[in-house]
Amino acid sequence: MEPRETVSHRFLSCQLLMPSLPQTSDRARVIILGNDAQLAARPAVPVQLARACLAYGFAFVAPGSWGDELLAERATRFLASGSPSAALLLHCPLVEATLGSAGLDGLPSCASVSPPVATARYLRAAFSPTPLHITYVGRCAGGVSPEIDEQLSPDTLLARLTEAGCLPMKEPPHFDDVLPPDRRRF
Repeated sequence: MEPRETVSHRFLSCQLLMPSLPQTSDRARVIILGNDAQLAARPAVPVQLARACLAYGFAFVAPGSWGDELLAERATRFLASGSPSAALLLHCPLVEATLGSAGLDGLPSCASVSPPVATARYLRAAFSPTPLHITYVGRCAGGVSPEIDEQLSPDTLLARLTEAGCLPMKEPPHFDDVLPPDRRRF
């Protein structure tokens, strides 16, 4: 039986698929779109929002779900180690603070970074040595981190796109000349 491919194995093989980033200043601009950003853009589909972000000047667009996938694999490895047999998986600083104030902070946990931060770390590693300016679009409290250069609300991003004439609904609803590297576990 072949070993299951992991995100870390896929990361190494997908580094070759990552495009080279144009630099318009001292750092290449990349954007992480949280799920709430993609919902706020409706009726535009996520591909249209990604295309509008590229038209606006971002060199690369990543879905925030990449961080969820990386954290899911980390949690799977943590639980597979056998100790402890059960644990709280804490990726949200608000949940962690709430549990701590409720006196539940003594339970075994697999505390980690938030999905936006995991995605930001992944992008910095994947595009190394190119310096990045990472913008996270979403309302996740975990998006406030020194590892993320700028956090915007979905409404702010959509207003900026509209002001620049980069309307998601005017973009094609499918990938044709842009093939996104697949980062899913399954």
